[in-house]
Amino acid sequence: MARVLIGTSGWHYESWRGPFFPKGLPLKSQLQYYASQFATTELNGVFYRTPTPEAVKGWRDQTGNDFIFAWKASKFITHWKRLSDNSVNSLELLEDRLSLLGDKAGPILFQLPPQFEANAERLASFFKLLSNRRRYSFEFRHPSWYAPKILRLLSEQNISRLRRLRLFRQRPEECRPRRRAQTTPIAALTMPSAGTGEQELRALLPQEPRRSPIVEA
Repeated sequence: MARVLIGTSGWHYESWRGPFFPKGLPLKSQLQYYASQFATTELNGVFYRTPTPEAVKGWRDQTGNDFIFAWKASKFITHWKRLSDNSVNSLELLEDRLSLLGDKAGPILFQLPPQFEANAERLASFFKLLSNRRRYSFEFRHPSWYAPKILRLLSEQNISRLRRLRLFRQRPEECRPRRRAQTTPIAALTMPSAGTGEQELRALLPQEPRRSPIVEA
């Protein structure tokens, strides 16, 4: 049976202090507390800037052995170089940092800009630059990418496509998953970030915490 992980796109949100994070919890302890409630998170900040090795090691060390990080690929790859062959150096830097997570490294997300129209040849060429050691997911935001030829390329490479669902425009109990074409066994579910309220967060939490929350001495 597949392991299903539920998490959010980050954890550093001021609006979560009180509704989700206990009052008085130090900022440096937010990830540790978050990891006591959820099994995964998306590293969204790495899209904007490459983290230091020390930062990545800190994320690794503050989470449990079974925690998984999804890594959002740098905008240099998706928005500036647009999956071109010039992405090699950026991919090497990404791998250098991602490898520091060890077994906690999950799928790498490539989120394409909305104006980036489908280019099957470029996508196929980009796949050749990717390491076979990792799992990958693509978020296409221009409708031209949702074509049989593109989906076939993804399936052949065992690469998933991501679709973001804004679940809590409705009440949680009204949300139902939609059937859609499968590309690979990997799927992702993330939630709105800074604007997510207390009820929405709590709706995704297990009845029992994954491990004991932080207790400050």
